[in-house]
Amino acid sequence: METKFRVKLETMEDIRDFVYVTNSFPDDIDMVNGRESLNAKSIIAVTYLALGTEVGVHIISNNADTINEFKDAIQKWIV
Repeated sequence: METKFRVKLETMEDIRDFVYVTNSFPDDIDMVNGRESLNAKSIIAVTYLALGTEVGVHIISNNADTINEFKDAIQKWIV
C-alpha cells in the first residue's frame, strides 16, 4: 500500500533531519515532484528535489502502524 504526504523542507537542517527519519524506516520511501521520483533516503536526492519546495513523499508499506509512525515522525514538515 502506498501512502502519500506533502512536505516542505526549508533548510539544510530540515533536509538532514528528514533523511535521518526516512533512513530509520525499512520501507521504500520516495520523494516526488512532477515526473521526478527519487529515493527519500538519499541526502543528495532530497536536497536536489526538495530544498524550499513543496513535494510529495510516498511510503510503501502494508503495515498501518508503520505508516502512522512515519506520519508522526515527519509531522513538522507536512503541509
